Amino acid sequence: MVVGIFDVSGVLFGLSRMSGLQNRDTGEIPGSKWAFTAAAVGTIVAAMFGCSPIIPAIESAAGLKEGGKTGLTSVTSACWFALAMFLTPLFGNIPVEATSPVLILLGAAMMGEASEINWYCMYQALPAFLCLTIMPFTFSIPNGIIFGTGFLVVLYISTGQFMSATTSGQEDEESLRRIRQERRPSSINVAIDAFEAIKQPHFKRKTSSLYLHEATITNL
Repeated sequence: MVVGIFDVSGVLFGLSRMSGLQNRDTGEIPGSKWAFTAAAVGTIVAAMFGCSPIIPAIESAAGLKEGGKTGLTSVTSACWFALAMFLTPLFGNIPVEATSPVLILLGAAMMGEASEINWYCMYQALPAFLCLTIMPFTFSIPNGIIFGTGFLVVLYISTGQFMSATTSGQEDEESLRRIRQERRPSSINVAIDAFEAIKQPHFKRKTSSLYLHEATITNL
């Protein structure tokens, strides 16, 4: 079940980003609930017939690259998959030496998505690097995702950033900061507010402009 969730999530996020359906600000995907529901129902039906899980295929990216916008693209891909079943013995005789260059180019193209990772944030960089490392050595994409997700949870808990990463944790921090500010003496509040204002970029720009104006008047 966990592997199926990871597979569906990866395909869904990848295809939605490619098609421009994903909200860049919130990361939400419209209609994602129905996509997961369809994958769950397909997996149940496949288990009843003793088949492999029925989940969205990443090969749908080929249809998106060709400009597919409707469900007819999926139907066309399904027809080609059905025709390819009769050619499976022929494809199985293709030597590894012939497919290796294609896989190398495919891997190089997939590495382009690594640019979306914030490598300056260790909470994203370390789990992502662990995923990229575990996948080729274990020959399994789900294993890499599981290791990366587990390490991310351990990292957040061990560094004390788990509560701040959630919405409720941010609200708790804001309320705690507000209580501390109310309990401080007024003179300390004024000093802290002045220090916070000095750190703001607009204050530095105004201060620099004031110095420049005074220097100009002095030279005149």
